[in-house]
Amino acid sequence: MATFVEGAAGHLFSLTHQGECVCRIEVEAVVGDSVGKIAVVQPSYLALSVAANVAPPSSLLVFDDLRAHIDSLKRLRPALEASDVDTGYVPTSELVCTGALDALVLSTEHNSDR
Repeated sequence: MATFVEGAAGHLFSLTHQGECVCRIEVEAVVGDSVGKIAVVQPSYLALSVAANVAPPSSLLVFDDLRAHIDSLKRLRPALEASDVDTGYVPTSELVCTGALDALVLSTEHNSDR
């Protein structure tokens, strides 16, 4: 996994299109089996590639505290809705998806190499 240390427990979901991996979602589980951290990893991600500006930094999105991140976005929404034309929000480090994500079939691949 791209972001987690040896011995960490979690789940790895590969999103594929026509048999090719288009994205991996890595979920770190913490005590009580709750979510600790989520990483969204694009196939182009390699730390060296990002450092060399070959792959964009957004090829790896890490959400260390998912609940706090969602809460901050919820607090931001009323401010954006009430603001004048000069205020905006550009999601440079976000994952934007549609309702089609809810329709995905999640399957488990038990492979110790991943």
